[in-house]
Order: sequence, then structure tokens, then C-alpha cells
Amino acid sequence: MAIRQILNALDLEEVDTIKGSPFGKLVEFGEKLSFSGRFGRFIISRLLKVTMLLVERFVVLCLVSRLMFFL
Repeated sequence: MAIRQILNALDLEEVDTIKGSPFGKLVEFGEKLSFSGRFGRFIISRLLKVTMLLVERFVVLCLVSRLMFFL
């Protein structure tokens, strides 16, 4: 985030000069996302799977407890 703020304060010509220098990798790093979309989809799908597993366990426990109450 700090790299992006510095780049926003510079002119386009200055940014191009920095991109051509050994510090160009820092500029590229500042322009990239913090994580890929694929990783984000993985995290969301994992959270959904875990949530569904917990919901299923809760439902089964409720059904078992009701069954035991009637026995």
C-alpha cells in the first residue's frame, strides 16, 4: 500500500524511470494484487465447505437428541 502511495505522488515520467532501474521490481510488486483470484476463490469455497459441514453436524446432532428424547 505504501508503494502505491509513493507511485501516485510521482509523475508518469518518474515512474517509468524507476521501472527501468533496478528498483523496477518494487514498482511491479506495488501494482500487483495482494493475492490472486484463484486463491480467493479457494478460500471462499473452503469456508463454504467448512460451514456446510458444521451445519450438517448440527442438524444431525439435533435429530439424534430428539430421537433419544422419544426413546
